[in-house]
Amino acid sequence: MAFLTVEDLLGTVEVVVFPRDYEKNAALMNVDSKVFIKGRVSQEEDKPSKLICERIYAFEETPRELWIQFSTRDDYEKEVAHLYEVLRDSDGSDHVVLYIRSDKVLKRLPSSRNVNIDTQLLNQLTSIYGRENVKVVEKSIEKRGKML
Repeated sequence: MAFLTVEDLLGTVEVVVFPRDYEKNAALMNVDSKVFIKGRVSQEEDKPSKLICERIYAFEETPRELWIQFSTRDDYEKEVAHLYEVLRDSDGSDHVVLYIRSDKVLKRLPSSRNVNIDTQLLNQLTSIYGRENVKVVEKSIEKRGKML
């Protein structure tokens, strides 16, 4: 069993990690690691609350979506083949969503078209489509299991 002290901008909390969960998450339990901890709260009268760890996620595991917006269906049809060429060079686990503003239509690309959202890809896409048309959306850790 391990007892961790986790600190954020609001304060500190003690986290209790039982042996089974310690084995699963040991690689993420380092000083200054940036993590999300999922668990349940243990409260006792006259004692500070504790978090009972169920799972630890690295910040890098946060599910993300890359949104690319097109003004019209014509713009989408002219650009989609080139977009697929750009995305082909980036393989990862981040989902891609295309949105056509004039028709209010969105298309989620299949997992085979997932990308790794990094600075290079974002710079390339914003230079082609404009900063206002490229957006990264971080999804809730709660939905992580559903997105894999």
